[in-house]
Amino acid sequence: MSLKRHLYFYHIVNKNADISKGLYSLKYFYDNKMFDLFDKYAFKYKKRIVNDWNMEKYYGMDPSELNREDILDALTLFRGKYGASYIYFFRYPLYKELGFKISELLKVKDIYRIDINDKKVQELIIDIFYGYDMSSSDNEILNKEYYEEVTENEYFSKYNDNDELNFAKLNHIAIVFKDDYVPIEFLEKV
Repeated sequence: MSLKRHLYFYHIVNKNADISKGLYSLKYFYDNKMFDLFDKYAFKYKKRIVNDWNMEKYYGMDPSELNREDILDALTLFRGKYGASYIYFFRYPLYKELGFKISELLKVKDIYRIDINDKKVQELIIDIFYGYDMSSSDNEILNKEYYEEVTENEYFSKYNDNDELNFAKLNHIAIVFKDDYVPIEFLEKV
């Protein structure tokens, strides 16, 4: 049963990933001592923490010097109290015609969707951050209404397959779930 019409969001997952229980946050990996997975998914943050997020505490460090606790701390400092608990979702599913990078990515990724208007899903959600336009805190902060109204064409209009951080221009939401994961029964493979 839904609150109103469906409002689907999409997450990409490695085809070989075990998501039999669901999608996990970094905090879930850490708290459950799944350090191989924590390290794999946290690696992308090391360079950003040291070079891009203007954090005096980590300025001048070599990214390889950051340990797991540093990463958790930096995510909390940069993103707020749920920094390591967020799981990120796109408003529309990626498709290969967006460009070569996405076409190649979709060869190794599956796409799952969740309906955030589903009543049972709502009961699992602690927080949703709707993000800033194009992932920049200098831009407008987005809200649920933006995602309800944006068309697929509008959503992908700023995407550039040649950008280094090509997902940055795709607006996305961050959801915190109870127990730091979303159970598989609330996800649908597309």
